[in-house]
Amino acid sequence: MLANDKISSVIKRAKEGTLKNRLNLFYEGIEREIRTSITQGNLRDLNFLLSIRKFPLLATTLLFETEKVDLSELDFIRVAALIAHLPKYRNLIINTFSLQESLIEKYVKECKNIINELKGKAGASYESKAFKLQIFEVAFKRLLIEKTGAFMNYRGASAFIDIATRTAAERVKELLGSEFIIASAAGEVIYLSPLSISRTIEEELLKYVTDNLHLPFGELLIYRGSAKITEPVSVKDLENSFGELYVASISSALELNLKTDRLKVDLRDLCRSCRNDLSANPNYLSNVLEKFFPKNVARSYVDVILDYMSREYGRVTCKSCIASFFYSYLIFKVVNQWEKCTDIERKLAERSSAVRILKEIRNRYLNYKYIKDLNEYDYDEGRRALIAVCYGDGDSFGKIKASAKSIEDFIFISCVFEECIKKGIMKGLAKAIETDEEFTGPSQSATLPVTPLYYGGDDLLLVIRAELIPSFIEGFCIGFNDVISKLDRAGLLKRITDERLGVSFGFAIGKTNAPGHILIDLSIETLKFTKSIIKSSNLKERYGVQASIIYSKTTPDRKFLSEIIGRYEPEEHWRTLINALIRYSDKLNFDKCSLIRALRSALLDEDEYVSGYVSATDLREYLESMVMGENPYMTVLRMMYDTSRIISSSKSKEEITKGYRLKDIIANFLNNTELNEASLYWLYVLISFLDIFKDRVDGEGKNNSLLKVFIGGKAL
Repeated sequence: MLANDKISSVIKRAKEGTLKNRLNLFYEGIEREIRTSITQGNLRDLNFLLSIRKFPLLATTLLFETEKVDLSELDFIRVAALIAHLPKYRNLIINTFSLQESLIEKYVKECKNIINELKGKAGASYESKAFKLQIFEVAFKRLLIEKTGAFMNYRGASAFIDIATRTAAERVKELLGSEFIIASAAGEVIYLSPLSISRTIEEELLKYVTDNLHLPFGELLIYRGSAKITEPVSVKDLENSFGELYVASISSALELNLKTDRLKVDLRDLCRSCRNDLSANPNYLSNVLEKFFPKNVARSYVDVILDYMSREYGRVTCKSCIASFFYSYLIFKVVNQWEKCTDIERKLAERSSAVRILKEIRNRYLNYKYIKDLNEYDYDEGRRALIAVCYGDGDSFGKIKASAKSIEDFIFISCVFEECIKKGIMKGLAKAIETDEEFTGPSQSATLPVTPLYYGGDDLLLVIRAELIPSFIEGFCIGFNDVISKLDRAGLLKRITDERLGVSFGFAIGKTNAPGHILIDLSIETLKFTKSIIKSSNLKERYGVQASIIYSKTTPDRKFLSEIIGRYEPEEHWRTLINALIRYSDKLNFDKCSLIRALRSALLDEDEYVSGYVSATDLREYLESMVMGENPYMTVLRMMYDTSRIISSSKSKEEITKGYRLKDIIANFLNNTELNEASLYWLYVLISFLDIFKDRVDGEGKNNSLLKVFIGGKAL
């Protein structure tokens, strides 16, 4: 469809509600078309669509400031600016929006003059300091999630932050309009505001998210805003140094509702310690929830919350833990019982990025139910399953945003990053579920093996069954590559950066009863490790995805982390360490990844012979020797000698097969890894995955032939 046809279609679909709502529907439609052009690599339409996002917005703000009109007149100016930029669609816009021309005529001519000045990059309109680039965000986001303990709490805390952000963004749309939002991700809203009302808008946002009428328990979060300190800016500034203004806005944000005189925040300020605030009584719960829900719905949530707290804690607990449980339960209920929920429950839950993903996944995999708690993965009461907390983050995405020259570049970059992450997650989830289905076989009901907690901007957080990590990464690579490769072929990657684009992951693996805050903390440290390897390397790649892991049979901790990851410098050993990552790039097919090849050597062969697989036990002795300080060359020599002995002297076909598998693993090891102290990590990751796969097979009493499923083999 040509761009002109697209615009007509977007206008015609924006025909419901008030004038403000119709305008918002139009700009949201334009945003969707921008994202479609990105995912399709359509350069021709993209620039035109971005101009619609930019020029009417700038003209609207400038005319609003010049005329000094009431905020109620803003929507008429918005329509006039849109017509001034798209005169070809004048009649269609007026008819679709059901407008009297007399209401906007006086503004259209002025908007045309302003837009002409802006396109000419000169004049009073271009130089006028009429704008503020503002941020409204949830403060201490990572700390809020990290310091919660159980899965129910950190799932709820993630959703709470995500929903609070979307709620604030909705208020920006109500006060100003959709086009004023430059970017909105988990935790922050970046928006442009007319200078004269910038403080008022921020005050309205704070009031909106803390009054409990629009966001239950919203008063418990701490918010930051930049209206008080950020300097006024002009179109010239927005066109030439937008990224720098974005960084300045973030750095100048102040806490808006932090009730403390201390310069440093401790956990008591965040209401994260049940010992310090035993104030969430039934009356408090009823008062909060009845402001938002009908009384009968509110009552049902109060009963569930009180029952959970009495069972888990034996007493009433703090407001913040109550809030995180409420949002966790809300998401669980809405995803699993969509038809039974009220509209108000669904609308609140859908503000969470995790719910939007889960809805789509559930529609495709109807036999999968969303878990309430991690113990649903366990094999029985005495045997816990293995899960991983995953932090993912774009490589240099923040730096690239900060270097954006103009407003349309920033919008384009933000959309690209979010589409890459979103497409990657969707493909990753699908691949993980398909692998799980292949392992478990046909089932009337199964537990969804991945729980996305949030995604937005350039990062993501999720929980996944540990044995499905390779499948998830493979799927993520497919989705990521689908977006990036099209942009690359269309020449659009150059518009973003000349540097390598990528996404890094850190997986912290433990039992389902491992303290959540420990796994979250370790996943962040493991992510940093992944990033440091990529940063230290001089890979000649255009884009890529990579992941590292930390795993222990018992719960891994910081001491264990330092023993495994902290014993070498990535700057010195990156050539070895990079082959210990699960990795994909435009120069390296996923199947050619050294670790994936080693895993397949251990569990597959060309003849589909399923016996004689290599187990973690077969290799653990060599790892322990290296941990104790044995020279890597001596370790490899022992491996080669033992393998040769197995092949030459074994009488059993299984043992001989195992010998040849070990031989392939050693060859892979020597061909892809420089032998030094860092070689230990390659062996550690290989052994970890073999152990993790075997844990699932043994836990469910399956045949060992199914081990191959987890690394892309087919079940017999």
